[in-house]
Amino acid sequence: MTEENKNNELITVIGLILSISFFLMSVYINIRNGYARDAGYYVTGFFGNGIWVLLLSSFISAIYFLVIQHIKNNLFTRVSSVIVIVILLIYGLTITIGWFHSYNELKKGSSFPNTTSITLEKLEQIIDTEDQSLIYIGRPSCPVCEYIRPYFIHYIDTENIEVFYYDTSQDRNSRPEKINEILGSINVESIPMTLCIENGTVIRAFSGKNMVANMKEYFESEEGLQFLKKIKD
Repeated sequence: MTEENKNNELITVIGLILSISFFLMSVYINIRNGYARDAGYYVTGFFGNGIWVLLLSSFISAIYFLVIQHIKNNLFTRVSSVIVIVILLIYGLTITIGWFHSYNELKKGSSFPNTTSITLEKLEQIIDTEDQSLIYIGRPSCPVCEYIRPYFIHYIDTENIEVFYYDTSQDRNSRPEKINEILGSINVESIPMTLCIENGTVIRAFSGKNMVANMKEYFESEEGLQFLKKIKD
């Protein structure tokens, strides 16, 4: 085997290793993201699209290094192979590092200051009472929840509003039927969501990225001020 052939074989092996690594990483990231596990979940456009491009790139690079490298064509030299490897490496590492950074940031949001954490049973009990309650439903691994989190915390702290917080991650895997039953009874189809409950009835609900802005608007109205007065008394 000539020196050139040895170099080509080495480049092919490196390319295939990168392809397989990026393929496994893209699958792993998609599994950790938990697509379709509950409504209202999404990842940012850059990382969501990037993962699929990464997956496609792994297939393309595998084909390139398995097939094209063995075709006698001056167009595909060792230089072009190195360029492909470098591009794949930079792109793959960018997506991977970026995703892990985002995931770790989400995990930091496991606590919610200025709120009272409740269980699913407590949530059910609150729904069945005749009192007035403000309930926030979300979870730390939900990107929209974490996006609105600082604004939400600042708002309820500034206005001195008592909020019950139910974290769906407590039961989403262990008791999916029970959580669907209870959340379904108050029409919670996506998270994050804040509910104004009075006498066992949801009188107002706020959700999505504009949740805090919509809450402010409502609680500045006559109806909203009356509700706040009741939960503060």
